[in-house]
Amino acid sequence: MIVLTTGEKVYCPEWENELNAMTGSETALYSRDGERLTLAVVSRHMSREEIWEQVEKFNKTKRNSMQIRGISLWGKPFPRTAQGDLQRWRILEESGE
Repeated sequence: MIVLTTGEKVYCPEWENELNAMTGSETALYSRDGERLTLAVVSRHMSREEIWEQVEKFNKTKRNSMQIRGISLWGKPFPRTAQGDLQRWRILEESGE
């Protein structure tokens, strides 16, 4: 879960499942400052523009304060624990934002 500076909560697995289906790619949400949501995407078949079109459709279902504002494209699988859990902190760290 990501808690935004407004106090609103983003339940990442729910959003990511929907975004995975929309983009046909593996996705992970993160926020460096609690204000700007960014979507990390592992995609080999969609361009940044095609992904952004899907994100814009998704954003129409969310309040302005909870919309995704950026995309980070990944050329490798997301870091995971030995149990397969997403290491969101490493995605944030490796994104270099």
